[in-house]
Amino acid sequence: MSRTSFLRHPEPPYQLAAQPRSQKRLAIVITHPIQYFSHLYRELAQLPDIELRVFFASRVGLERYHDSGFGVELSWQCDLLNGFDHEFLPGSDRVTRLDWRSLLKVEVGGPLSRFEPDAVLLSGYSHPVVLRAWRWAVRNRRKVLLFGDGNGRTTKGGGRARQLVKRTCLTPLLRSVDSVLTLGEANELYWSQLGVAPSRMCWAPLYQPSPELLIAPGARRDAVRAELRARLDVTANQVMVLYSGKFLAWKRVVDLVRAVDRCDRLIGVYVGDGPCRAECESAAQSSRHRFVGFANVPELARYYASADVLCHPAGREPYGLVIAEAAANGLPILASSVVGAVGLRSHGQIGRNAEVFTARDVEDLSSKLDRIAADRGLRGRMAQESRVVAKELAVEYIAGIKQAVGMG
Repeated sequence: MSRTSFLRHPEPPYQLAAQPRSQKRLAIVITHPIQYFSHLYRELAQLPDIELRVFFASRVGLERYHDSGFGVELSWQCDLLNGFDHEFLPGSDRVTRLDWRSLLKVEVGGPLSRFEPDAVLLSGYSHPVVLRAWRWAVRNRRKVLLFGDGNGRTTKGGGRARQLVKRTCLTPLLRSVDSVLTLGEANELYWSQLGVAPSRMCWAPLYQPSPELLIAPGARRDAVRAELRARLDVTANQVMVLYSGKFLAWKRVVDLVRAVDRCDRLIGVYVGDGPCRAECESAAQSSRHRFVGFANVPELARYYASADVLCHPAGREPYGLVIAEAAANGLPILASSVVGAVGLRSHGQIGRNAEVFTARDVEDLSSKLDRIAADRGLRGRMAQESRVVAKELAVEYIAGIKQAVGMG
């Protein structure tokens, strides 16, 4: 069965009882528990006018697993399931990999019928269980809300043939979507390229940092900062630039390594792992680099508290959740020109908490880094603005979801 045929499947619609109620029921259908969404579910569950249930298509992520991007075995040290109503779909216990064939056997129609949602929020559009939920909502005349983190600034990177196939297959399906939840300008550009009108977009910056990654300013943060910097052999007067993420070719971490070598006042700290780590270590030409490997949620919070600036040098990036995390932790942000999280309604806002350099341009990156490192006052102002931006967007995502559901 083709992917697009799910919305035309001859299965009859489930018969739903029309029952008036004061709350709007929202169903979220997603492939598996994800560490950067669970706290959002908890916040939505506390809203008095929304009844939430999250439907998981697998248990992937709950147990220790091999992350191919990081290249390590890991289990996330944060609460993935408590604080919100959820259900594992029939067949989810047999899914061990998030591929098309495994998720094809997961049932979603029956569970949705029993919950009787007013709206169904779909995370992504490339898995059969999501397409089945999409079909169910269309056939039963329930609102279809769609979220995806595509970046319109970098869609050409996938090749013309791939983009043509995506437009041909996806654009007709998108006509049945009531609201597309968007992250900001780059994401809105992506959806507009697929034919979604602005009137069907609803700004809801869902990429919000987990509370476990935040250490508030004060005595504890000062102590954490002093201890970790001492362990890394970074003095109080040195400027620590942080990279956090996977070491993949398109992340362009090697560009940051080369830029740090050009700026004597900088110490580069690289948190994460992956296939390109050895290349980055080999590229380092000075002793001002610290490759610390993968850090789980509690330890990662300590690195954010200890850094002076966050750099995201990617050659392409759908959004960049690390920029949201850095903003909430009060860090100035330096990002490449193609990163999705840069924009007037995103976590990296030029002129407030973020500076941008031309992607893949090491000279421009080193120049911008050197300017930020040399100006303590600038870093202080950007840090203050980062916290303000993070608070603003934390309010907007709730408002966006409520508007999409039909409550605002």
